[in-house]
Formats: sequence, structure tokens, C-alpha cells
Amino acid sequence: MTNTYFLAILLTALISGFVHASEIKRLDYEGFTVWMDCDKRGAVKFQYNAQHDTGNFKRHKSFHIDPNVSSSCQQLSAKTYKQKGQRYDRGHLVPANHLDYSKVAIRQSNFMTNILPQAANMNRGAWLLTNA
Repeated sequence: MTNTYFLAILLTALISGFVHASEIKRLDYEGFTVWMDCDKRGAVKFQYNAQHDTGNFKRHKSFHIDPNVSSSCQQLSAKTYKQKGQRYDRGHLVPANHLDYSKVAIRQSNFMTNILPQAANMNRGAWLLTNA
């Protein structure tokens, strides 16, 4: 099968609706960007510039829904992370401590769009070290 033939089949399937293309939204925040897969209600990519920590604004303890993003495109609650026996934490994609130079940025770091389930031992171990 040639590459051209394979591409033609793929394009036909896309046009026919056999292959569902997810809606990916780019969300620009102060100091970081997150790309959300709205079908999965989770981020598929994030970006920020890691630099020397010069801030000291306190991190919020709770997570919030981003009011500028449709509820169909983000997690709506962090309650599932608190179930008994749960081995996953709410893991920041972009570490909050890297955004503590600004009240706006540190608040946005706790939007539901910036968290995904993360293995508890990873979140409280190696990943925690990147947040220091």
C-alpha cells in the first residue's frame, strides 16, 4: 500500500465521519499555555518557561473551574480524587510554585484545566521536587 493510497483512505474516513477528530483548544494563561482535548476533558500538552523562582504569593488550596472555558471541555470537580483508596492525586501540569510571581498566575495554576490525575507516589515524590 503506497503512502498516497493510505492518505486517501484516511482522508475519506475523516470526511465520512468514521474517524472522530477531537476538539483541541489552546488556553493562554498568565505565564503558561494549556492545550485541552475537550472530548477527554483533559490537557494533551502544556508549555511554560521555567525560570528562577522570585515570587512568594501563596498557592490556593482548592481547585477551580476556569470560568472562560466551557464546562464540556474541563473537569468539573476534584471530588473523585478524594475517594477512599484512590491512588491518584490532582497533579499540576504547570507547577504552581513557578507561577507565584503573580496573584493572577498562581490563581490560574489551580484551574481544573491545569490538573490531571497523577500517580500519588509520583506527585508526592519526583514531581514535588520540580515544584520546590
